Amino acid sequence: GEGSLLIGELEYASDRLNKFSLGLWSYTAAFDRLDADLTTEPVLQRGNHGAYALLDLPVANIGAARVDGSLRIGVADGRFNPVDHCAGATLVVSHALARRPEDTFGVAVAYGRTGDLYRAVQAMAGSPAASAETSYEFTYRAPVTGWLALTPSVQFVSNPGADLAARDAWVVGVRFELSHEKSWPMVAQRASSSGQSQQAANQ
Repeated sequence: GEGSLLIGELEYASDRLNKFSLGLWSYTAAFDRLDADLTTEPVLQRGNHGAYALLDLPVANIGAARVDGSLRIGVADGRFNPVDHCAGATLVVSHALARRPEDTFGVAVAYGRTGDLYRAVQAMAGSPAASAETSYEFTYRAPVTGWLALTPSVQFVSNPGADLAARDAWVVGVRFELSHEKSWPMVAQRASSSGQSQQAANQ
C-alpha cells in the first residue's frame, strides 16, 4: 500500500579498480511536494527518483602502506527531497603499522546541497536554510580480537541539517563490530561423516 523503492546498480571491478558503479533508484508511490503546505489543494506527484555513481581505486603505495581513494556523487529530485545533490570523497590508509597490519585509518568529506525549492519553503516559513551541509571525518579501525573490532571517529559538521540557526558541531563516536566465522563446508563434512559412522554402526 505504500509502494516500493526500486534500486538498480551496475558494478565493475578489476585488479586496478576496486569498484566502479552506477545506480538508479525510484519510488513507485506518489509523494507530496516540499511546498505542499503552501498550496490550497496539494496533489500527490510521482517522479521521486535519483541516481548515483561511485569510483573506488588504489591511489598509491608508500612503503608497506596502501592508500585507496573513493569519490561518490548523487542526485535526487528537488521537488521531494531537501538535498538534491551530494558528493563525498575518502582516503583510506591500510598496512601502515608493522605491528598492527590490519589497522586502517581514513579521512572523508561529505557535501549535501539543499535544493532551491527546499530553501524557498524554509525562507517562507521563517527558518532560512543554508545552501549545504558539509562534514569532515577522521576514522580509525582497529581489530582487537578475532571477533571484535573498534572504530572510533571524529567529525566536524558545518551547517548541521543545513540549518543557519544551528552552530557548527563536533561529533565523537565509536562503532564496534562483532563477527564469528564458521566454515559451512566443514560443518557439512562433519555431518556427513557422522551420518556415515552411524550408518556403519547400524549395519
